Amino acid sequence: MKTSSQICAADSCGAACQRGQLMCKPCWYSVPGALRKAVNMTWRTYRAEPDLPQLKAYRVARDAAIAAAREARP
Repeated sequence: MKTSSQICAADSCGAACQRGQLMCKPCWYSVPGALRKAVNMTWRTYRAEPDLPQLKAYRVARDAAIAAAREARP
């Protein structure tokens, strides 16, 4: 079985990560734990109830996680 990959969402990372993952492991774990939980929670909520407010909440959390990963890069 062939697994597909995508590029890490963290700015200027460029690493491959598994499809369905927002970031590669090093970038993901550079994001504070509470923010990682918020991304996961809002994603699960959106998948359970796919509507615009849930999508907006996920995008806010996702964008904050990407910004945190950017700030953590040396």
